[in-house]
Amino acid sequence: MQKLDYILDQCKKYKEMIATLPFIENDVRKAFFELNQANLDLYYKNMCWIYLTKAINDNEIKIDYSNKSIHTHVTELTSTTKILGDFYNARNYGNRGLVTSAWSTFEFCLTYLCDGLFDQEMKEQVLNKDNLEVRKWLKPYKIKESILLKIDRILSKNHLTHLSVNRKYDKVYSIYKEHYSGNMDEDKSFLSFFGKYRNAIHTNYIYHGKKYSYEFNEIEYIFNNQQPITHNIDLDITHHFDLVLNLSEVVKRLFLCTDITKFVKYPLENEP
Repeated sequence: MQKLDYILDQCKKYKEMIATLPFIENDVRKAFFELNQANLDLYYKNMCWIYLTKAINDNEIKIDYSNKSIHTHVTELTSTTKILGDFYNARNYGNRGLVTSAWSTFEFCLTYLCDGLFDQEMKEQVLNKDNLEVRKWLKPYKIKESILLKIDRILSKNHLTHLSVNRKYDKVYSIYKEHYSGNMDEDKSFLSFFGKYRNAIHTNYIYHGKKYSYEFNEIEYIFNNQQPITHNIDLDITHHFDLVLNLSEVVKRLFLCTDITKFVKYPLENEP
């Protein structure tokens, strides 16, 4: 249970960290950490379920089955970890949820942060980046303006949510780089890795792209085109947890370099 002890301890420290953040209540930047705390807490509870049911199956925990109702539900609960394959499937399900939820929360909060911090000119720069670059490439060919306008309509984006996440965080880094406290290149490299890893999870860990590798906490994540992601060691439940903790550290540095005096409201439910 040492790994569960570690995760629980880190969850408690994470909650304490949130209390030290300078963001106003309901600010989208603070909301990221609050939502991610719920994600981390749920991961801990899911892993508790998996490992406690395994302990029941291994007779390390004794259950009073005199209550038939309890017997039925405990039997169903522990069936997940009686077979080794089912045990790993259950654990993998928790890992998937942890990583994808953390990244989706980051994407969502970053989009609304950019929407709140960027003026109209900045928004147009990132929304129209593709068509402006294409216009630059096509300039020597003297193409009709009517054709270029059609290209503009095809390539331009209507809202920041339609942009890739790396374009949004690159813009934030470029605007607030003088206030950034960490190693920007290393943090951007981690975000790129995390995004690739999360995307591969959606294809059952099969990676599609150029050969790539990334090392984190002495673990090498190896990406080969059209193959499952591999590692130099077997991963346990702390490895995915630590990835998400580090994502939070990178996001914290990113969000703290922005104008924290400006309130950027988190879009609450039932709001238009």
